[in-house]
Amino acid sequence: MNALCLWFDESGFNYRIERNDNDNTDIYKINFDMGRKWSLFFKTRMELVFEHYKVKNAEAEMANNTVILKIKRES
Repeated sequence: MNALCLWFDESGFNYRIERNDNDNTDIYKINFDMGRKWSLFFKTRMELVFEHYKVKNAEAEMANNTVILKIKRES
C-alpha cells in the first residue's frame, strides 16, 4: 500500500487514509476524477491484487470517481 500511495502522490491523485482503531481497519479513499470506467477498472484490478497476494479481509468499493479500499489490519 505504501508503493500505491507513492504512485498517487506522483500522479496527483487525491486520496486520504482513515484508520479505524475500533475494528483495526485502514480505509483508503481515492478520488481519480477520471470517470466511472476508470474507477471500475481500478477497483477490479485491486480485487485481483488482493486475491493474488492472498490479502484477507480486504474489499474494494467504487462510485463514479472514487474507489474505497478497506483493509483489516492483523491484530
